[in-house]
Amino acid sequence: MPSEDGSGSTKRGGAYDHLFEAGIAHLHQYVAEHGSSSPPRGVTINGFLLGSWVDSRRTDYRLGRLSAERIARLESEFPDWRWTVRDAMFETGLTHLRRYVAVHGTSYIRQHEVFDGFPLGQWVTNRRTDYRVRRLSAERIALFENEFPDWRWTVRGRS
Repeated sequence: MPSEDGSGSTKRGGAYDHLFEAGIAHLHQYVAEHGSSSPPRGVTINGFLLGSWVDSRRTDYRLGRLSAERIARLESEFPDWRWTVRDAMFETGLTHLRRYVAVHGTSYIRQHEVFDGFPLGQWVTNRRTDYRVRRLSAERIALFENEFPDWRWTVRGRS
């Protein structure tokens, strides 16, 4: 995927502007279908390498090659947009957890459960591990405890 620096600057216009607009359009389509603006790297929509496009925008941002206008656009059009993969993956998991709870009425998920193609059980297990080893922020701890009334940090004794 071309970057937005000198080798693919928006100053050159045309093809790079078109590519950005195509990425935005495909990302809107992905969000409508999956509820997240963080597609995995290999995702394509109608032949468009959307996962790679998102990766490239994050790289451009990290390297200071993304215009302020495009930063603002991504952040405003996609409220769950995250600039780091780690934060994006957390948001993706959280989106799936919310959808799971809406469907099943509980945040208790078995470790190997897959929901809508997402390994939600493993994601939940990893968050519990993060909590146990003190790798989970106070903000995220509060999010789980406040948003999911039946949330437990341990699953012993559950059947």
